This record gives sequence, C-alpha cells and structure tokens, in this order.
Amino acid sequence: MNRATLTDAECVAQDLDNETLMHVDAENRRQTLEEELEFLKQVHEQVGRSFLHALLAHSEFNLLVRHSYAVSYNGIDRPTLNKHYMHTLQIISLRKMRDNIN
Repeated sequence: MNRATLTDAECVAQDLDNETLMHVDAENRRQTLEEELEFLKQVHEQVGRSFLHALLAHSEFNLLVRHSYAVSYNGIDRPTLNKHYMHTLQIISLRKMRDNIN
C-alpha cells in the first residue's frame, strides 16, 4: 500500500468514527427527549386534574351559595322552586364528575 492509500483509509476510518459518534449522540438525545416528553405529559395530566378539581369545587360552592340564598328567601314561588331543584341536580352532577376524575 502506498502512502496516499493509507492516508485515504485513515480518513475514511476517521469519518466512520465521527459518524458513529454523531449517531450515538443523536440516539442519546432522542432517548432523553422521549423521557422528558413522558415526564411533561404526566405533569400536564396532574396539573389538569388538579385544575379541574378546583374548578368543580368552585362551581359547586357557587351553586350551593345560590341555592342556600334562594331557599332562605320567604315566599318561594313555583319557578323559584324549580330553579332550586335544577341547582340541586347541578350540584349532584358536579359531585359525580369530581368523583369520577379521581
């Protein structure tokens, strides 16, 4: 083998080593990004669940306050009584939704 051929072979070997290192590095980055994505999905799911619990609790509280105010009002007429009934159903529905989230 002459010197030029040896140098070309060394260059090819060096290029192959560099490409192999870049491939391994890219594979490691891909794995890290997949793990980070899975972690962020779990965080997003937990935060969303917590937010929904807070939102449902707030909605339930507002309905209870309105219901309590209306019930304490003297001289309840039929439409108001129907509203109370609907509010009570909404409260029950919200509680069921909250319980199903867990």
